[in-house]
Parts: sequence; structure tokens; C-alpha cells
Amino acid sequence: MKAIRKVLVLAVLSALVLSSCGKYEDGPAISLLPKTMRLQKQWQMEKLYIDGTEQTLNDVQKDSYFELESGGGYKYTTVTGSVSAVTSEGTWELTNSKETLVITTTFGGLNINTEHTILRLTSKELWVEKTVNNAVYEEHYKVR
Repeated sequence: MKAIRKVLVLAVLSALVLSSCGKYEDGPAISLLPKTMRLQKQWQMEKLYIDGTEQTLNDVQKDSYFELESGGGYKYTTVTGSVSAVTSEGTWELTNSKETLVITTTFGGLNINTEHTILRLTSKELWVEKTVNNAVYEEHYKVR
């Protein structure tokens, strides 16, 4: 009887711990890598939804990518055919209890902050959501 009780208590505790680990709406439930380490990669767009409707990506959107560097550096590289060039640089940080990715770039001497709500973050996937001109953009990225 004691063995059954121990197993039951362990199962309940495990369920509570695992259910509280999932910070992002679309998961994962648990990860051994810290969020900042999972973000420090080159990310390439895989899917784009605007107000819930999937958009067809053009070649530039499919081939271009951004990199989140350790130390907070950000680079966006535009790829057109066989030509690639860094077209935007800045910084990144996690805010709002690590639920929001803020990317800061400078255009014409002005700092522009873009806030992305993280929906899913694994070692190979990053899904974010942002609002632009009252439209909701959901972007799905894969590791490049």
C-alpha cells in the first residue's frame, strides 16, 4: 500500500512540476537549455500568418535570416539570389519574464524597438507574434 501511495504522490508532483514549466503558449512544456541559449542562433522564416491567414513567402523572405548573438547583438541578413548583405543591426533582449523578445535597430538616428511575444521556443523553432498597424503577424522560424 505504501508503494502505491509513493507512486501516486510522485505522479501528482511530476504533473504539477511539468505543467508549470511551460511558459509559452505553444510550448515546449520543458527544456534543459536556458531560453537565451535557445535564442542564440540564425533564424530563417518558415511560415507567416497575418490575422490568422497563412501568407505565401517570396524568395527573399524564405532565404533571408536574422541572428541573435550571445551578448545581445542582432543582425538581419537579406539574401537575394546568391547575394547576401547585412541590412540591419542592433540589439536584442528578453523582457516581461522572458515572454517578450525586444529587437532594437537604428534607422536615421532613431532607435526602433519591435516587441515579439514568444509563442514557441525550442532549440530548432521560434514562433513569435507582433502587431503592426492593427494587424497580427505570427512568424514561424526554423534554425538556419
